[in-house]
Amino acid sequence: MGRLGIPFVVGPLGGGEATPSLLRRAFPWAARSREWLRDIANVVCRHDPLVRAMYRDADVILCKTPASLAWLPERHRSRARCMLEIGVQAAPHFNEIQTCDGMRFQLRLVYVGRFLSLKGMVIGLRAVKQLREHGVDVTLTMIGQGPEGKRWRALAAALSIDDAISWVPWIPQHELMNCYATFDALLFPSLHDSSGNVVLEALSHGLPVVCLDLGGPAEIVTQTCGHIVDTRGKTVEQVVEALSQSLHALASQPARRVTLRAGARQRASEFAWGTVVGRVWNNEGVGSMLVEAAHERRTRSPDSAQPPDSASHTPAGHALSRDKL
Repeated sequence: MGRLGIPFVVGPLGGGEATPSLLRRAFPWAARSREWLRDIANVVCRHDPLVRAMYRDADVILCKTPASLAWLPERHRSRARCMLEIGVQAAPHFNEIQTCDGMRFQLRLVYVGRFLSLKGMVIGLRAVKQLREHGVDVTLTMIGQGPEGKRWRALAAALSIDDAISWVPWIPQHELMNCYATFDALLFPSLHDSSGNVVLEALSHGLPVVCLDLGGPAEIVTQTCGHIVDTRGKTVEQVVEALSQSLHALASQPARRVTLRAGARQRASEFAWGTVVGRVWNNEGVGSMLVEAAHERRTRSPDSAQPPDSASHTPAGHALSRDKL
């Protein structure tokens, strides 16, 4: 596509995210092996001549996260911008859930997604264990299924928290949308998701999110709509402790949860499709980059000396403008 003679945009690309080495100790050996193979595949891919040709031909390269942007060869980064590929429709309307003093030190958490090692719920379950040890009346609803389901259930039993966990293998989408507001927070300690559709989905329904500072979720969540747990240089035990502290703060401050609900809806509105497209086109300068690329292509073209109304002035048959693009 990059050789068609017209401005070429590639992306949004993901996959440059990686689980920190210290946190891989939370994985079973099979999952660690998959992570190592993934690392090797990324290195090989970076030197693949076809991939390198694609980057060379691209006028604009869109990356989902800063980690994926950093993965690009340095000479291509000046043509790269960060943006997630996800968005939402207009946020739904629902009645605000009021808090009261009786909700102090109570916390209703939900996890939604595939049961995979990379989702980090080994860390999440251990954080729930610490919460209970600190006297928090916490419940966790696990919605989903996957290969790690049996292992997670066994861990919950070993931690003596299985009585606080509800396992829901499947729920219709419309019912899931309606039940988001019945929880206090989405617990999503994913270790290298490139995007985080469920995070944006939860925010659009007014549900605060607690996640790690890794991948797409960390690009979506802010202090106004949830908590981001720092993982830099930390061991599994330290991240469990930090995650537990963030959840404890939510449990002890019911008024804060109300504020975060409002912030969640506001943050989701920033990912309405029209807003996302406009932000990338204008603020990120993608439109200007494409106009400049089209101009350069016309300048290099042997037909560039023809009149502006000539059908061969550009491959599209007219001078490209921001509106036309």
